[in-house]
Amino acid sequence: MGLLEIDVSSEPDYEVFLRNYFEIGALDSPDGRTPFDPRKSSLLIKEFENLLEPREFNNINKDFKLRIRAVVKEALNSQDSNQFTPLHIASYYGDFKSSRYMVDMGADPVHVNYRERPLEVSKDKFSRSVL
Repeated sequence: MGLLEIDVSSEPDYEVFLRNYFEIGALDSPDGRTPFDPRKSSLLIKEFENLLEPREFNNINKDFKLRIRAVVKEALNSQDSNQFTPLHIASYYGDFKSSRYMVDMGADPVHVNYRERPLEVSKDKFSRSVL
């Protein structure tokens, strides 16, 4: 039986597939104002896990996580008009937990293009100890 000869509507979980298909369409709103809701993606990810080979799904998932980490790192190292990064701001206000998390996620505490390093604007010893 070829691919075109399959009666898709009689396949198990066809209704689940259709619901997820229409949810994908809802994620990209035509008006561009409706925000993406990541909670809606969990069913979709589970469906892809069932449709793909385990090795292929794991490779795609690993690549996706690497790309997310790269985007987060880029955002953490981006500077505002005063050449400050999110790490500078967290350090300045003494939020050592956020500072530690940002460093763990790839924020650069000693980049040479900064006007001042986050360590130099740090509020207290707890913030400095993270950097």
